[in-house]
Amino acid sequence: DPDSICENFQGNIWIEGEDGIIEYPMTIGKDTEASNNRYAYTLDAYEGKARYSFWVPCTGDYELWMRVNATDGNSNSVRYAMDDTTAWTSSSSFNEGIGWYWEKLSDSYSLNNDFHTFYLKGRDANTKIDRILLTSNYSYSPTGTGGTPERLPNITDSKGIASTEVTFDWQAGAVQIRAYAETVPHSNDTTFSINANAGSPTLFEYAMDSSIVR
Repeated sequence: DPDSICENFQGNIWIEGEDGIIEYPMTIGKDTEASNNRYAYTLDAYEGKARYSFWVPCTGDYELWMRVNATDGNSNSVRYAMDDTTAWTSSSSFNEGIGWYWEKLSDSYSLNNDFHTFYLKGRDANTKIDRILLTSNYSYSPTGTGGTPERLPNITDSKGIASTEVTFDWQAGAVQIRAYAETVPHSNDTTFSINANAGSPTLFEYAMDSSIVR
């Protein structure tokens, strides 16, 4: 139910820099102080690109943050775009020589409840991008390596994994689950079954004289 997903959404969309579809010379580096020990960067100035697809549970305005690391004045900027790759924005210069930190970008986006795509494009070589945050919580400031991505029911996460809750009836038997992707061309529905089997009870309780006896 899309309405229930929106009601339970906490407002933060987390994207790992290394989880995009990355085009060389944009590549992945390793650092134990980065989230998941990895980050994205370009080897050559003004070259390379990364693409990140994500789901927005609730229509609204979202601020943009990046967790970045700029070693010097020649590696302190990146270009980015939302949905439209004809409208690239160059970041202002990131703080140099202080290691990983969260930078709040000047852009905010009005995003509807749908799939969207965020793009990174090389500007300065070796500018390190660890994580990207889109948040509708304007008072929120990320710290450390950031928060844990929300597991939204019935929607795949950045790893392509989806989860859902299934309520069984009192009677044992199969419950059928149907999975489909409306935005994937020529995709087919997949139906599978979950079986509920009665097991041994772990606890008996009964009421007697207003007291619970176990």
